[in-house]
Amino acid sequence: MNSNSADSAVGLIRRLISKAVVSHLRYAPIQRGKWRLLNAASSVGLVCELERRVYIRIASPKDGMEKALVYGWKEKNEAARFLSLIRPGMTVFDVGSNLGAYSMLAARRVGPNGRVHAFEPTPRVAAKIERNAQLNGFGNIIINQVALSSDLGMVTFYTHEEDDRNSMGAVSETKISVPAT
Repeated sequence: MNSNSADSAVGLIRRLISKAVVSHLRYAPIQRGKWRLLNAASSVGLVCELERRVYIRIASPKDGMEKALVYGWKEKNEAARFLSLIRPGMTVFDVGSNLGAYSMLAARRVGPNGRVHAFEPTPRVAAKIERNAQLNGFGNIIINQVALSSDLGMVTFYTHEEDDRNSMGAVSETKISVPAT
């Protein structure tokens, strides 16, 4: 067995285990122990399937967006409207990409001749988009680590340490300076 087939076998096993864990977390009537299971599974590579063969890695279960994906994404209707506009070969902008859920779904639809520009100024969150693009094998996602603003140059961006809620509005006391275009 060469390393590529070993990697794909490990990936398949990880996806199958993740599917079982996520199904249990979503549908099992007993709540006791679910938080421990989510923490343990996310520490070893839990992935959520957004749609067939499109995955998001769950690495920070305290993060509201990651937790929402595990327990059932509430934005499915909005995403469906967004995705209904996308055609193969298009260029799509995902502004404020967060984990890149919309970027991953769009990348699949635009195909290898299209491009998705994910705009996410927070370094920690942009790194998550990069990992999710690699997880899905999407080479058509360009991560733009900038804020989009009416101001050019550097802007103050507020971040949370425990989750990925970040904003140019004062949502926390932790500040970073990020480029804006």
